[in-house]
This record gives sequence, C-alpha cells and structure tokens, in this order.
Amino acid sequence: MTGKPPRLAGAVLAAGRASRFEGPKQVASVAGQPLVTLAARAALRHCDAGVLVVTGAHAANVRKAVSRLDVRIVHHRNWAAGLGTTVKAAIAAAPDCAGLLVMACDQPGVDDKALAALVRAWRQTPRQPAAAAYAGILGIPAILPMPGARSLSLSPDRGAQASLMNWPGGSTAVPMAAAGFDVDTPMDLARLAPGNHEQDGDP
Repeated sequence: MTGKPPRLAGAVLAAGRASRFEGPKQVASVAGQPLVTLAARAALRHCDAGVLVVTGAHAANVRKAVSRLDVRIVHHRNWAAGLGTTVKAAIAAAPDCAGLLVMACDQPGVDDKALAALVRAWRQTPRQPAAAAYAGILGIPAILPMPGARSLSLSPDRGAQASLMNWPGGSTAVPMAAAGFDVDTPMDLARLAPGNHEQDGDP
C-alpha cells in the first residue's frame, strides 16, 4: 500500500498596488472573470488543504471578486514593503500542509495543465521546492515545502526567486513559458483579447 499524497495548500498573491496598470488589475476581466478569480479557481482545483488569497491594496475589490469561492482572505497590512513580505504573509497564514502552492494573480496563461505538471513534480520530491522555469530563472508559480518555508529569508523586492534559485539541495525546475507573461499594464491585458496570441516571454 502507498500512503496518502502530501497535502497541498494554495496562496494567491493579490496584494500589490498595480501602479503600472493604473487601477486594481487584480479584478481586470479575462475571459469574463477577474484575474484573481481565475487564479483562485485554479488553485482550488489542485490544493486539497485549502486556498488563501492575500490582499493588500484594493482589498475590497479583491474580496468581492472571490466572495463566492471557498477561500480564506488574509489581509497583509504591510503590502507596500514588497512582494517578499507578501510571500512571507502567505507562508505564515498557511494551514497544516506539506507544501504551499504560491501563485500570482496576474499570470492568466498558467493553465491547469501547467499547474498539474508542477504538482506532479513536487509530489516526487516533496521536501524540495518545485518552481516554474522561464527566461533563465525559477519563479512563481512555485510549491514551497512546509514547514521549512517558514524559516526563509526573503528579499522584499524579489519574492521567493532567490530562495528558489539557491535552495539547499536544489529546486525542481518545471518548464513553464507561460509564466513569463504577466499582466502589468492595460496593453498587456489587450494582448489577451480574442485573436491576439502574442503572449510569449516577458512583456
């Protein structure tokens, strides 16, 4: 007999000001749904230990967008200090689990197939991170092993990237070109319009 697979929780990062977008990009519509809703729904499909959504700026907009989903809201008061502090807030609020799937809310090209590949890779070596590999780096979405991730020292402006690249024993790299595209500006959002498929690489 084999044991139960390690439990996986999810965290959707939706705390930033989105200054380049000139508004709450977390609730910008893609395929008829807010970006944060799409990300939260995706996390729920892959995480058996629950999903939390980390809010900061535009918290009311984000809460409304996910109000009908079975997620837990975690408000990060210090969101302006940088992405690394938001990741730490997600880790601190995570439930009892073996891994934490950390997702941005602005990577709509990361689909279920990509997340399934990430989860499979992590389940093979659950004591090591599994991370999206694109543009020569490791980044999010990524699965951080718990509770080890609670002791991470994260750069405020780089999130978990440096830790993933330098994790003792290494991280499992999962090729994911779609993770290289995120919605930072209204022009990025326009690239997602039907018939426009120019989403390769960093914007």
